[in-house]
Amino acid sequence: MQKNIFRIKLPQLHSLGYSNYSLINKKNGAKIGICGLYIREGLDGIDIGFGILPVHEGLGYAFESSSSIIKAGFEELEISEIKVITNKEDISSQRILFKLGFNLKGTIMLPNENGELLLYKIEK
Repeated sequence: MQKNIFRIKLPQLHSLGYSNYSLINKKNGAKIGICGLYIREGLDGIDIGFGILPVHEGLGYAFESSSSIIKAGFEELEISEIKVITNKEDISSQRILFKLGFNLKGTIMLPNENGELLLYKIEK
């Protein structure tokens, strides 16, 4: 599985200049989660995604890392808008998205997904 992840993400990093990044605890070097920008099949545009390991949820890491990725996307990569999708039941992620300034745009069905997802967008 790990080799498949690298096969997908490294070409995106080399061709587009962005991908996903590991979040590492500064104090002990432990992995906290991931955050990054993606090209997602079935979604027009650039998508931000984050995943925090359960033991580290609720500590602000998703907000902090997403804020940094959004800022870099707008300022350094000159991206004009960033989208994000989430499950309808994922209220904690929806709160983070609202705090980050994302606006709900509707729902979307992606290939190989079982249900509708909420679609959010933020513009530069």
